Order: sequence, then C-alpha cells, then structure tokens
Amino acid sequence: GTMYSYDGAGPMKGWWRDGKHLYFAGPLADVTETILNQTLPPGSYAVGCAVDSVLDGMVSYDHLACYGVGEITVVPFTQVPMKEDFDDGVADNWIDDGVHWSVPVDYYYLDCPSFARFVSYYAGSAYADFTYTADLYQVDTGNASMTYDFGMIFRSDGTLANCYDFYAEPDGSVYLYLRQGGSGTSLYSNTLSPYWNVGFDVWNTVSITCTGSTIDVYINGNLEASVTDSTYTWGYIGLNGQGSGSYDQDFHFDNVSVQ
Repeated sequence: GTMYSYDGAGPMKGWWRDGKHLYFAGPLADVTETILNQTLPPGSYAVGCAVDSVLDGMVSYDHLACYGVGEITVVPFTQVPMKEDFDDGVADNWIDDGVHWSVPVDYYYLDCPSFARFVSYYAGSAYADFTYTADLYQVDTGNASMTYDFGMIFRSDGTLANCYDFYAEPDGSVYLYLRQGGSGTSLYSNTLSPYWNVGFDVWNTVSITCTGSTIDVYINGNLEASVTDSTYTWGYIGLNGQGSGSYDQDFHFDNVSVQ
C-alpha cells in the first residue's frame, strides 16, 4: 500500500495501477475518481473504493483496476468562519440529541436531568487553527449544591470521546482536558481562577485560540492558560454540560464564533 499524507495545501492528483492500494490521510473535503478508459480487458477488476462520507481525515482505495485507467483527485477542506447568536430561534448546523438542547428565545439552552454529559457540535465546518469564543451561563435552579461542569470542546470528531475539552464550574474551577477514546488526561486545572465570574445567572466569555500545537485559553479577556499538545490538529467545535442525576443542571450558551 502507498500512503499519501495530505496537508491541505491544494488539490492533489494521484494515478493508480494494478495492485496498488492508496491511502490518503489529512483533512479531506472531497475525493473523486475518474475512469479514463472505460474498456477494460476481460478478467480485470472493476474499480472498488472506500470513501469516508464524514470529514475524519482518512480515505482509502482498494482493489483498483488494472492497467492504470483511473485518476484520483483529493481536494482540501476549507474552514469557514462562523458566528451564531441564536437570535433567529434556530441552532443552524448544530448537531445535538434533539431532546436536551433547544433555542427557547435567543440563546442555546441545555437541560441536564440525569448524570450524563450532553454534547452539541457545529457541523458547518471543521477547523485547524482558529479562535473559538462563546458566552457561558449556569442557571440558578434553587438547588443547595450545584457543582457540575459545562464548557466547550474543540478539534473534536463530533463527540466528547476524542477532543480537547475546556470546562468550568460555577465556583471558578476551570479545566482543560485531552480526551482520547473516552479517557481524559488533564492538560491544565485551576480551582480558583481569578478571572471567572463566580456564581449562577452570570455570563462568562471564554476564547480558545489554537495555533499549531499551542492552545491558549482566555477567560473574560484574560489569559488563563497556555499549553502545548499536538494530539489533535483539526476537528469540530462544540458545547457540552454535565448533569447530576439528582436535580436539573441548566445551562445557556450564546454568541458563539470561530475566526
């Protein structure tokens, strides 16, 4: 098999011949094949391929036809800046479970009635280097103890299992985790951030800037953390919150943007 690592620098074309197995790795927007000679000798193999429909960075072509009669073109994805204030009452291009997430007025609302983490991710574009900003808010539901977390995921595969995960608690505790296959590794933690607006029913603005392997986290305009990790180089952004199982945890999200 032949592996081509693709960095998205521009369209890439590859010719294949009998017996070759091609694998393209990288952020792929589209992969197409062109049959240059429709008349194949008797006994030759038809073109067979596996093209991923999800933007997950890998595509493979197997069982290729004889005599080099095809051409494969790989086109890079282009990340699209986004801004979402939910003022139209719709969460455009957001993928959630359809039950716990809603847009009741002009913000994105998450109701967590059980001990589980609920995630919504933005499917309009994937992102490599970016600044991702969101306003976060935990609702005071009158419970005596509310210490569960909420936050933002990025460079994700669309789930919490594989991503970077920034989350906070209403007392000012903030964390940044690397999640791989559902397991988490702490990259940063601070149990008393001086920049977090402590309490319920108050907004906090978080901005996350990713440049290569450097991740900078800003809270209300102040640099909270700067870490280096190269596990993930691109992916989707998203929002999430944790339920307690004993009582509702309610969260609001607004003014989400990626530049």
